[in-house]
Amino acid sequence: MQIVLLLQGLPEGKVRKKITDSFKKSIQFYVVYIIMGFKGPGTAVAVLEIKNEDRQKIKNSIQIDSKNVTVTVLPANLNDIYMFGISDETRKMFESPESVNHFVQLAIKEMKEVETENFFNNQNRLQDVKYDVQRTIDRPEYQVYSFGSRDQGLGLKNSDCDIFIDTGDMYNGNKLQSKEEQEILIKKLFNILKEHPVTFDELIFIPNARVPIIRFKHETTGLRCDISCRNGISIENTFLIRKYLDMDWRVKWVIIAVKLWAKQNDLIGFNKFTSYALLWMTLYVLMQADIVIPVAHLQQLYKGPKKKVAGKRNNVY
Repeated sequence: MQIVLLLQGLPEGKVRKKITDSFKKSIQFYVVYIIMGFKGPGTAVAVLEIKNEDRQKIKNSIQIDSKNVTVTVLPANLNDIYMFGISDETRKMFESPESVNHFVQLAIKEMKEVETENFFNNQNRLQDVKYDVQRTIDRPEYQVYSFGSRDQGLGLKNSDCDIFIDTGDMYNGNKLQSKEEQEILIKKLFNILKEHPVTFDELIFIPNARVPIIRFKHETTGLRCDISCRNGISIENTFLIRKYLDMDWRVKWVIIAVKLWAKQNDLIGFNKFTSYALLWMTLYVLMQADIVIPVAHLQQLYKGPKKKVAGKRNNVY
């Protein structure tokens, strides 16, 4: 028989094997699947195939890394399981087409406010971060760019700020592109920024990311920011995404609905989806439905000067 178990109170880190090891102490089974983060951080749902006689051996708690993890038996019907995993906010949002539109329109209003918000000296918060980074590095030849959801017009008030620093011939991907070179460069910038804790707080150097980054909280604005230095492809992609959003109001509406759903169900973050990945997955579906033009067709329509960044043609706007 199959049994569905909700686990709550799991410790952080990789615990999938520890879950199965814990159950092996009392029952024989094989794993059908385990979904981590099923009801948010520290939760999982485990579907196990067990013997009928072992059903009564399932305890209401297990120990993992000295933490007491609560075990709750759920209905075995798959539809019931998935409905149980949906957040209350998502249930409310999808009560009706009108309620979905209400949530999306509230997000659109917030995004417009983020785009036009004023902070110090009539600058918005994003410009304030860029100014402080440029001033602190104190290298006129370095160019500071922003990209991501705030530049795409999809930024919420708590959205992170993404910064690219061109330290000289970096934008087009012509210099210092290896991971080793990137780590050295980012470390130098990290050492500069950490001398200014009043402006750059909670500073973290992350060399093991796919692209090495610096992460910090900008004290003046409260924004959390990531800095990278590899090339300007992210800036070019931001321009492309804005073009898609401006093509058809339905595109922005659908992308926002997907983003809200993902945030409500804790699907965005470390070791999960990125907002960027979800955006392109949504665009791909819209391309298959012939609602938006594929990138290759945009490139064919573009008649202006050709430009390549990191070996990729980027002129579609």
